[in-house]
Amino acid sequence: MGKGKTLYIVLIVIALATLLPWPFVAYTSLFAFDAPGSDKDPATLAMTVPIWIYPVILLGSAGISWLMYRRKKLNLAIVLACIPLALIILYVAAAAIYFSKNA
Repeated sequence: MGKGKTLYIVLIVIALATLLPWPFVAYTSLFAFDAPGSDKDPATLAMTVPIWIYPVILLGSAGISWLMYRRKKLNLAIVLACIPLALIILYVAAAAIYFSKNA
């Protein structure tokens, strides 16, 4: 097995493994709406909506990535497999910036 195929498989396994903690994170995100007025705060929605749509993005990306892999388009498959992981990194960075400014 080549390095590209190994990288692809590792990326897909890591990406799909992020679904394991997702139910707990999604459940916990509901508590963001506990504070009075938080349901009208755009920042609260901006922090919770990505959590709830993450499985759709992940499974869609993994599915299309698998199709590209089967069609021998390995580079595109690797890029598509990286999308969910990149979204997690961007989300954590945005949350860190937001909370550091509002702390």
